[in-house]
Amino acid sequence: MTQILPNLSDRISSAVGEAAQRVADQKMLPVDEVHRRGVCRVMTAEILSILIENDISAYTDSRRPFKVDEHRYPVIEAEGPDGGTVNEIVVDAAWWQFLPEGTDTKELPRALIGTRDEVVAQAAVAGVPPEDLRIWFPADQYTAEPYLTPQEIVARAIDARNGANESIL
Repeated sequence: MTQILPNLSDRISSAVGEAAQRVADQKMLPVDEVHRRGVCRVMTAEILSILIENDISAYTDSRRPFKVDEHRYPVIEAEGPDGGTVNEIVVDAAWWQFLPEGTDTKELPRALIGTRDEVVAQAAVAGVPPEDLRIWFPADQYTAEPYLTPQEIVARAIDARNGANESIL
């Protein structure tokens, strides 16, 4: 994790643990399961609520990954230990959903916490596919997959099945 102020680091980790327990209780899941499930909206809302209660300013960022419609996570702007600003500390507690099926998560952090570069590096080392790493890129480096309506998704599936060269739309 980035060299953010130790007190802030502890408060973020505590917020993640408390939020995970709240979501696990709400969804009636084992606490470790919430990190792999697609519950980023609920996790983000819970983490933000706890951070704000503890006077930590944060906002929600969202991206469109390769395989799901949207992925959300909290972002904090914080000062580094030298007093300089560390832009955008990402706090993603639902990141395990992007790991390949069957990945052993015992040694992995429940949340990715760090600068965008650090989070991308951690996720890559853990095995997140390259096409999904972009969800943690800075906004000026992020390119979204084009949004497809449900009809377009069905049309592409039919076209692929039929080997069509032209879309039915």
